[in-house]
Amino acid sequence: MYLDRDYKIATVLHAEENAILSAHGSVRELAPILSETFGIIVYQEQVMEVAKVLAGYSLGDADLLRRAMGKKIKAEMDAQRGRFVKGCVERGLDLAHAEEIFDLLAKFADYGFNKSHAAAYALISYQTAYLKANYPGEFLAASMTMEMDSTDKIAEFRAEAEKSGFTVEPPSLNTSGVRIPTEAGHPFRREAGQRSDLMSATIPR
Repeated sequence: MYLDRDYKIATVLHAEENAILSAHGSVRELAPILSETFGIIVYQEQVMEVAKVLAGYSLGDADLLRRAMGKKIKAEMDAQRGRFVKGCVERGLDLAHAEEIFDLLAKFADYGFNKSHAAAYALISYQTAYLKANYPGEFLAASMTMEMDSTDKIAEFRAEAEKSGFTVEPPSLNTSGVRIPTEAGHPFRREAGQRSDLMSATIPR
């Protein structure tokens, strides 16, 4: 479920409910459920809460809906659609709007997480971004070491290293080791026995 991209995010702090209503019609029940994510369904818990509030699902049944969306089993999704729409209509929502909300909920399955996973991924993303910004040489060396069995990934990291100002050198059968070290002013190299995708880079001062 998406906000109009023309909406000014800066005004959301004092107009979250109006923003959500503008994106989702007049369904005021969605405002408290989606306010923390500015009208966008991000968490699996939000899918379950929408089903509970709008269609009368129990939390157990809402979890079955969440799982059906994640597995994308057509027969189960069709059954859940009928139940969801029926529950919404019984609680005063018009048919077209109920079907639209179900379709938007179903799109969530392409990218959604439960809240605890989303928080963990956000923390890892922050830590990774910090390391890349402040220790780019070490970050690239560790990334190359981690992906040393993937020539495609190594090529991506090599391009990133060159773009970031590092000098990428050919491998050395005499000095390459198992891992890529990160001593300033010295090359860090792939293991010598790893085919032609071996490489090294020198960290500039």
